[in-house]
Amino acid sequence: MLKIQFTKTAPLFLAAVLMPSVSMAIEDCGTSVTECEFRQKINKAETTADDAKKRAINAQGTADDARRRADRAQGTADDAKNRAVNAQGTADDAKNRAVNAQSLAQKHERGDFQNTRLYSKVLEIKGDGSFPVYIDLADSPTDDYDMRFIMYSDNGLRLMGGNFGIGESEPQYKLDVAGTIRGHNITPSDQRLKQNIHPLENALTKLQGLRGVSFKWKDKAQGAETQIGLIAQEVEKVLPELVSTDSEGYKSIAYGQLTAVLIEAIKELQQQNEKMAKKIEALSASQP
Repeated sequence: MLKIQFTKTAPLFLAAVLMPSVSMAIEDCGTSVTECEFRQKINKAETTADDAKKRAINAQGTADDARRRADRAQGTADDAKNRAVNAQGTADDAKNRAVNAQSLAQKHERGDFQNTRLYSKVLEIKGDGSFPVYIDLADSPTDDYDMRFIMYSDNGLRLMGGNFGIGESEPQYKLDVAGTIRGHNITPSDQRLKQNIHPLENALTKLQGLRGVSFKWKDKAQGAETQIGLIAQEVEKVLPELVSTDSEGYKSIAYGQLTAVLIEAIKELQQQNEKMAKKIEALSASQP
């Protein structure tokens, strides 16, 4: 058995340098056994430290790989998010272009106004001269219109749909006015527009069946002054053509049409007067 005596002054690594491939067994190192064991523990500790260092390096590499993968995943997620945002922006742009195109198409097709200016107290709407100007009013965005104003350059303003009230919160007629109106030549009466024309008969008798009255309106908005007129229910019994009834059962009189009855009644009265005058003249001539 080979025995190696280490001294305090001998290098501890001498045996490893001189005999690196020899497995040494130390039977009796005398007072140097402790030093040998100490050296062995140091070597073992260094080996353990190296292993730990390698594991730490490997762990660091694994952590770096994980961080790089996380960065790549984050970059992929950011790219996907950016693509989604860009796609949404593209979709919104396409929607806006479609809405604008639809609006332009409707304006061109329907002749809607092209130039609109809103001032502090004035809404100015101008067409291009080729189409009338439309103003549509609707309760719901899905409705085409509930009421439509159409302005023509040569025929004035037209109203389509619904009833129009002046001073009336709930108009019952196409034109419902709370108050006095004034107009000139507002009733068309051309013979070419009429058919089944017949003269009125017994106009005087019909007038005698009417009753003129004075009254005041219950609704002060209609006027507080004393009024004169007829009772629609009474007129309806004699001249039903002059009376109309709305959806709530209220009746109205077309006073303008009463003029024709008055004219024929006067003519009948005149004929009666002429006959009476002839009779008086004949009686006077027969007396001596």
